[in-house]
Amino acid sequence: MKIVPALLSTVTVLASTTQAISPSFDLLDHTNLLNFYHPAKTDLTPEQTALPAECKVDQVHVVARHMTRYPSTGSYKGVSALADKFATVLSWGNASELAPELEFIRNWTLKEAIADPSQVENITMRGLEEGVTFGKALQANYSQLFNDRQTTWSGSVERVQLSAKSYMEGYFGTDVKASNYSNLVISPSKDYSLGGNTLTPIDTCPNFIKESLADEPQATFRKTWLPESAARLEKLWPGFGFTDDNVLGIMDLCIYEMNFLGEQQRRFCNLFTDEEWQNYGYHKDIGYYYGSGYGNPLARTVGFPYIEAVAKLMAQKTTPYCQKVYVAFSHDTQLNVFATAYGLNYDATFPRDHILENRKFRASRSLTMGSRMITERITCNGQRYARVVINEAVVPFDDCQSGPGLSCPMEAFQQKIADIKTTSVVSKTGGQWLSAAGSGKLACVSRDDTGRAAAYALASADRVESATLTITGPEALTIKEITSNISEVLDKPIEVVHLSREELALRLVEVLSLPPPVGHIFASLDATTAAGVASTVTGDYELLTGVSPVSHREWSKASQHILASV
Repeated sequence: MKIVPALLSTVTVLASTTQAISPSFDLLDHTNLLNFYHPAKTDLTPEQTALPAECKVDQVHVVARHMTRYPSTGSYKGVSALADKFATVLSWGNASELAPELEFIRNWTLKEAIADPSQVENITMRGLEEGVTFGKALQANYSQLFNDRQTTWSGSVERVQLSAKSYMEGYFGTDVKASNYSNLVISPSKDYSLGGNTLTPIDTCPNFIKESLADEPQATFRKTWLPESAARLEKLWPGFGFTDDNVLGIMDLCIYEMNFLGEQQRRFCNLFTDEEWQNYGYHKDIGYYYGSGYGNPLARTVGFPYIEAVAKLMAQKTTPYCQKVYVAFSHDTQLNVFATAYGLNYDATFPRDHILENRKFRASRSLTMGSRMITERITCNGQRYARVVINEAVVPFDDCQSGPGLSCPMEAFQQKIADIKTTSVVSKTGGQWLSAAGSGKLACVSRDDTGRAAAYALASADRVESATLTITGPEALTIKEITSNISEVLDKPIEVVHLSREELALRLVEVLSLPPPVGHIFASLDATTAAGVASTVTGDYELLTGVSPVSHREWSKASQHILASV
């Protein structure tokens, strides 16, 4: 009798352990930066944002991200490596254990979604069509402002220029090709001599740090969900060896397939649950928040020149050359710093260990391919107002929305821009104080007083030999109070940028070129202050010397010449 091992004669069929996206789940509200353009979800009602009949939009400023592109070079390498891994593991012969949800992978190739790898970074046919559609829509929405001679601006990267040109074809008509897009002005993307006078201020600010500030926050959040998702997928394909990066790669593939094969193509999308897609969206949001949003100390500073230029044009009674629609094209991170400069969708914190459910900032609503931020000037019965519309949804200013359609009265808007300049644009007129001390206080003592105390101690050894004295200043101050004293003396604004201990160490290493161990030592001193360890005020200095220590305010005044040179 011949015995055939059961392992060789049995095909294993696994029961489904995944839950596809629920019918009511809004996937596009979580797919983030890679996805094609779609109108933003909003909690506001049409009644709240509608303008009365007597109100007219009479000036418009648009800054848009380029339209749908092929994957970036780095992203393509990731999904290409994943596709190779699919093929390799299938070649091992264990495909009999594939769960039904993964059966399509047997015959799937990356070329189905991305046919030509040489096109990475470039705009797609869909993107060109989106540009034309956008141009037609903008012309229809603000038809009363149309001027066939108006200028359009673009960053210098090819996909951005092509987005601008396709928009112009939709806005002006295809005849614009015959003029070789003569009214298109190209702004160099990496010309440092331009400073902030550019559509790509992140790239022209040498001190701006982007991705690295988001690395640690994203790494922390990854640990809260990716290992569990990888383990769940492993049950659907035992032996594959799913990693955290594999999970993210498959989710990226979902979005690329929708971009290239149509929104209903959701084979990869349906491998994940609603909760996993929420985690994916938040993971990407963390990257933007810390990379080019409120978590980046320089985001508002580099984004300010654009909103200041908008405010100046909106303040004018007449518009140069009769142009009333200003349209410019750039990139996602640049668009993010412009919106951040305005103070839109502000979240004071962005947790790293759990999702901030009620957060205002969501990149899926503001930074998709083709996203656009529109600043409208509105006139109602002789009174002017301003408001911002992002991806067809009104985004009110938190502190100024009393006008029609949640707009901001023009006088208040102009004051708001002036206030932002004072508090955030410190690179030209002031400075930044990076701190991980939080609200902790420091009983700082001057160097001269410290030296004097040491001299008195040596001269009075017989009196203080067995005593332990703690030399402090006369008061304990927060970093905000310390910088306020210095700011008053220098007559310059100083912005306190609150960071975590890890973020401060990273900034000290990258900006000041400190060795990593030294950066961490300095950051630990701030952490000590935050813990309240350095807040004790003693009378030991006066006990030892017979006089009071110098206050920080007095020291600041006496040290003005030193502080001015820093």
